[in-house]
Amino acid sequence: MIAVGNPYGWSSSVTSGIVSALDRRLDRDANISNISDFIQTDAGINPGNSGGALVNLSGEVIGINTWITSPTGGSIGIGFAVPINNVKKFVHDIVTAGQLQYGWVGVSIARLINREAEKELGIQDTHGAFVNYVIKKSPAWQGGIQPGDFITAVNGHPVADESHFIQLVSELEVDSLITVTLIRLGKERMLSFHLAPRPPENTISAMSELSWPGFVVLPLSGELRERYRIESGATGVVVSFVEQGTPGFLAGLHAGDIITRIGDASVTSLPEFYRSLNQTHSAPLTLTVIRNGGREEIQLAP
Repeated sequence: MIAVGNPYGWSSSVTSGIVSALDRRLDRDANISNISDFIQTDAGINPGNSGGALVNLSGEVIGINTWITSPTGGSIGIGFAVPINNVKKFVHDIVTAGQLQYGWVGVSIARLINREAEKELGIQDTHGAFVNYVIKKSPAWQGGIQPGDFITAVNGHPVADESHFIQLVSELEVDSLITVTLIRLGKERMLSFHLAPRPPENTISAMSELSWPGFVVLPLSGELRERYRIESGATGVVVSFVEQGTPGFLAGLHAGDIITRIGDASVTSLPEFYRSLNQTHSAPLTLTVIRNGGREEIQLAP
C-alpha cells in the first residue's frame, strides 16, 4: 500500500508500507477527533501528508492520512488514517446538510471500575458500556434506557467497551432506528428508538440538570471503606463521584456518602439501588445517607 501527500511541501510524494493494525483508538484525552477506528500504517507520513490518500495495491483509496505519533515530529513508521467509509459519511453529510451530522443517544457511559460492581450487576467477564446517567427527554430516555443498564450490542454488533459504543453510534445516520441489547439487573433485554441529531457541545454541557441521576455509586469494598474511613459494619452503596450541576449535585450529595435507603426501600447492593432509583421519575426521591457518622435525608428532585 502507498501513502500520497505533500510532506514538507514536496508535492505528490509517494511512500510505501503495510497496514500495521486496524481499529486503533486514541487515548480519551487526545485532542484530535472522536474517531476511534483509525488504520495504522508504517508508510512514511510526515507534516504535509494529512489529507492525502492511503491506497491499496489495487488502486483503491482505503483511508485519508491524518496524523502520526513521533517524538521528533517526523515519521518513525507509526502513522494513522481515517477509514474511507468514515470519509464517505463525512462527504455525504457535507453535500446534503452542509455540516457533519452525528446521531445522539443521550447517555453518559463508562467502564465499571471494580469487580465487586460487575459481580453484583451480573456482568462480570462481559464486554459492553455501562450507563452512568441518562439525559432526560433524550432518545435514550424516551426509549427506556436507565442508569445502571449495561449495553452489550448495537443493532446486533457486540460492544467491546464505551469507546466502541461511541464508534458504532457515530456510524449510524441521524433519525435511524437503533436497537440496543442490554443487561438490566442481570436480565437481558432489547430496546429500540430513533437517533436524534447530536446537539452542539455547549448545548450538551448545559444539560447537567437533565443528567439523571448525576452521580456514581459502588459497592462497599474494602478499598472504598479504607478510602472514605467507613466502619466495617456499615451497609449500603457508596457515592464515588458527583457530576457538577446534576440532580445529585444540586441535592447536596458528596463522594463518600453512603446511601442506605431510597424512600421506604433499604439499599444494600447495586441492584437494590438501581431498582429503587428507576421506579419513578414523577416525584422527588428521599435518600437516606450516612455522612461523617451521622444520618441525613436528602431530596433528589425528579
